[in-house]
Amino acid sequence: MRRRRARPFKTTIAEWLEKDATVTGVVIQQQLRPLGYTGGPTILRDYLQRVRPQSKPSRAFVRREPAPGERFENRLGALRRARLLR
Repeated sequence: MRRRRARPFKTTIAEWLEKDATVTGVVIQQQLRPLGYTGGPTILRDYLQRVRPQSKPSRAFVRREPAPGERFENRLGALRRARLLR
């Protein structure tokens, strides 16, 4: 029964998602209220998760760890120069 409340508005929701796939469920719900939508946000959110075009996945962060001795290479060079200047 829950999905039936969003069913009459399928074409309208599909048109809005074609124009802007990032539109939120809250905005769609606000625009559907004057058209006669009586369902709640959860019904609409569940429906949108099934029909919304899949967005491009975000890039993963790759942590790069320096090889042993690379991290302090510049610091050791400065220390060596400081010792030579004494």
